[in-house]
Amino acid sequence: MRFVTAVGLVAAMGWVGTADDKKDGGKFDPAALVGTWEIVSGKKMGEKADPEALKKTTFTVKKDGTASLVGPDATFQFKYKLDAKADPVKIDFEITESPFGAGVTAPGIIKVDKGTATLTYAPMGGDRPTKFDDDKAFSFVLKKKDDKKGEAKPATAKE
Repeated sequence: MRFVTAVGLVAAMGWVGTADDKKDGGKFDPAALVGTWEIVSGKKMGEKADPEALKKTTFTVKKDGTASLVGPDATFQFKYKLDAKADPVKIDFEITESPFGAGVTAPGIIKVDKGTATLTYAPMGGDRPTKFDDDKAFSFVLKKKDDKKGEAKPATAKE
């Protein structure tokens, strides 16, 4: 169970970077994911995630397709792939380093709007969710941190 929770947090903390996820022309901008994020809220299989544990976790996404999740009990490294042409945008994670090993995958969907990301994914390689409020998946809301101050940017912040 601890492993599933860790995979959930890793995937949940991952995405979003600019004030909006759309480039000119209305297409998803993968650069919007780059940066450091905090988890604001979440659900695991329909049950509310522990808010205190979420507050102690950060997720950092790099433009090279890698990311890290640092929580109070563990650190996870993973790679991700996006299908920005899909609606909703598809994201796939694969853990590359963790206290539990590597290789676990998690298919998901993501949206980003004005510094807030919503990520929903199937832990442990289940079926990709088709909606963001899916009680058979993990779902998290993330806010981008202000890298200069280490604080979350408000949802209305323009970058």
